[in-house]
Amino acid sequence: MKSLLVFFSDSCQPAAHMIDCLNAIGMDVISVYEAEDLTVKTYEPDGIILCCTEQRLNVWLDVLARQFELPVWWWCQSSGFMTGPAHHIEGILTSSMSPPELQWALVVGLNNYENRRSVQRQIEQLQEKLDERKLIERAKGILVKTTGMSEDEAFKYLRNKAMKERKKMAAISSTIVDLYGPLMER
Repeated sequence: MKSLLVFFSDSCQPAAHMIDCLNAIGMDVISVYEAEDLTVKTYEPDGIILCCTEQRLNVWLDVLARQFELPVWWWCQSSGFMTGPAHHIEGILTSSMSPPELQWALVVGLNNYENRRSVQRQIEQLQEKLDERKLIERAKGILVKTTGMSEDEAFKYLRNKAMKERKKMAAISSTIVDLYGPLMER
């Protein structure tokens, strides 16, 4: 991670110490003060630090979640916590952190973000495989009912047809379900 976009919301004043600490650990800092500037896609940061009050935290997290798919840290300026964030944040940063503490907070947060994204991708892949398997099972059921073949024969038929047409079994199954599914439901 080399560059961070630091967004200062309405009531939050930029702390020179914060920018100095980020620069001290080798970060390129892009400072943004207006919400309209967030829509400019000329920025290609590796992460975002959100500097705002706790009352506005969830509002700004929602805005950032719609604009970016990046790790977000909250630069906390309040002493207490009243509610939890509505979106994932990678960590909370404070003005009292030294450059090494800040660097470790960013590294750990980035690792957590990458792990969470990896798990999300795995979940999506597993969901896709499950949906494909459901299609194959429905197509097998249709073939068993309409042709009288066994489940094994129906599976072999789908597999052979997929290999012959150089398609996935799910694509062949989808065609069968689309054609015969509505007729079978009557």
